[in-house]
Amino acid sequence: MQKTTRDITYYVDATNGNDNTNDGLTNVTAFKTITKAINMIPQIVNHGVHINVASGTYSEIVWIGGFFGSGAIYLNGGTDLTTTVNYKVNAIYVAKNSCPINVTGFQSIATTGINAGFWVSCSTNVFIRYCLDTITASKNGFAAEYSNVYIASCQLSNKTIAILAYINSAIYSENNTGNGNTTGLQSISGTLMKNATQPSGTTAEFIDKGGVIR
Repeated sequence: MQKTTRDITYYVDATNGNDNTNDGLTNVTAFKTITKAINMIPQIVNHGVHINVASGTYSEIVWIGGFFGSGAIYLNGGTDLTTTVNYKVNAIYVAKNSCPINVTGFQSIATTGINAGFWVSCSTNVFIRYCLDTITASKNGFAAEYSNVYIASCQLSNKTIAILAYINSAIYSENNTGNGNTTGLQSISGTLMKNATQPSGTTAEFIDKGGVIR
């Protein structure tokens, strides 16, 4: 099984990148898709792996899955909500990871075909910062199951549920905003801890099947 031997940085550029001929190791030789960069990461991550994404539209559902080790993965887009609007993806899904996964500065633009703009499953330490999901659509903004997640400084609007803590998940939500949601915060057999601002909804909070919001 392959493992990292040093810190790695990959570059992605939707406009000028190339998945077939470039090595992704510089801005000039960037990959075209985020998926290509993720597929280059060894399964065992014992170092810092950074994926630096140029502004643009990436018509892909980004999957980060199956990584473990003593290192961490960083998917880097915008640096605040003002710049995040320039880093568009269909959705970002994080699944079955035991090493920390950090996602910063992306906007989900899909309106159909997905359950949530940002979804986490069976992952130990996931950090979501400065992400946006504001397009009107019958989907959730952020959802997690069987995972521990920190979500901060994100904006989630016009969603069925802005933030959902589902089965055996623990979400810490801090300084998040948004409006026009059917439900702001929802916990179904999970725990949702909140601090400072939270996205609003027609129903501010909903708890079911032993869920906790505190």
